[in-house]
Amino acid sequence: NAAVYSSNILWKTYLRPSWSGNVTITYDEWNGSTPGQIWKVEGIVVPLSTVGRPSAPKPFNGFPTGTDEDLDKGHVLALSNGGIDNSHNIVPQTAQWQRTGGWRDMEIAVYEYAQYKYNWTTVTLAANLSDIAKPNSCLVLFTIDIKGYDSTGEPTLYNGTIKCGIEKYLFHIQPPIVSANDSAFWSPIQLPSDASTASLVHDIFAVPSTTENMDEATVMITSTDMDTDSD
Repeated sequence: NAAVYSSNILWKTYLRPSWSGNVTITYDEWNGSTPGQIWKVEGIVVPLSTVGRPSAPKPFNGFPTGTDEDLDKGHVLALSNGGIDNSHNIVPQTAQWQRTGGWRDMEIAVYEYAQYKYNWTTVTLAANLSDIAKPNSCLVLFTIDIKGYDSTGEPTLYNGTIKCGIEKYLFHIQPPIVSANDSAFWSPIQLPSDASTASLVHDIFAVPSTTENMDEATVMITSTDMDTDSD
């Protein structure tokens, strides 16, 4: 049976703001020597600076990471997006992919979308995040489902949803060991990051029925510069 873990602790004594609630993880418990696995992570996105963050904990499933395995300890919901630095939010991930590749590009797209929706122009340190005022906008909800794992303990497919008010974006992403194209595929469009795409977003979501067929179009996101979320 699936278990649920929920927390608002980023790392150390730093907390997510009260208006953002907890990050919630659905997972299987360990059964003797059979590892438990994370299946779903959900939380309101809160962009922040990860300066001063500690080394990430080991993956919940206990599989090894490091240079020999070419795997990092990857956050399912990025620390820079308000994820928690807890094993329940950690899985093995291909090192380059989660540092500078398609996975990192997805994290940056989510970060920039939340900054845009919240009209935030500065980045808040984790130590000050609990005091930040609630945005005068919809809140960006990140939900991701893990659909399977390989023999190294790395997830093989992630299906995600980003919601803010009536806006809803779907994506799926796979690591390079599974797919030659390791970027996220978005529908109906890539996440907007500034007002220049506002008219297009309005046209898409003005008619509710368009949100029911968002797997018909896919767009690959591109990389931008930001602090990495790797160890």
